[in-house]
Amino acid sequence: MTPGKKISDLRKSKGISQELLAENSRVSLRTIQRIENGSSTPRLFTLKLIADCLGVAVADLHSPANPAQASAEALNALRLINMSCLTILMVPFLNIILPALVWRRNLQHLPSSKAAKKIISVQILWTAATCAILVIYQLLQMWLTGSVVVGRVPMLAGVYYILVLVDVGIIIKTARDLDRGREMFPKIPTLF
Repeated sequence: MTPGKKISDLRKSKGISQELLAENSRVSLRTIQRIENGSSTPRLFTLKLIADCLGVAVADLHSPANPAQASAEALNALRLINMSCLTILMVPFLNIILPALVWRRNLQHLPSSKAAKKIISVQILWTAATCAILVIYQLLQMWLTGSVVVGRVPMLAGVYYILVLVDVGIIIKTARDLDRGREMFPKIPTLF
């Protein structure tokens, strides 16, 4: 079913005229008419305005031309979310923030976003574990040596870089699982 047909059916089921929908959604009447009769394909922003007015999600109105295209778009969105986790190489905690932003931006391609939530959950857990390991390492080093720094280079930086390499390995494993269509990290819970 086309987005125009979905909009028309929803609008009629709610007893809303095209004029009222246009006024409430701040989309021109002519645009609403073109979308509903199928002569125009709505942009995502326009779909969002209409969906908000009708009280539904954008994903409920947006339907790609075929299921294979929907599947490809979802896989590409998941790959983008996973690869955005590599920002840990530049800035700590960006491995959580950027994938979450990418996920929010691609919600229309991921109506069922369990895999995206799993990718971000793994990064949250990795970050929490890394912080805990670094604190414990620092406390152990102070307890054993009485000093924070051993030699000229703090060992804490070395431990952190090793943990970052572990995260890069996790990201690569996730990319392989996505490409093979396997479930990622079945025993790790989704945190949100």
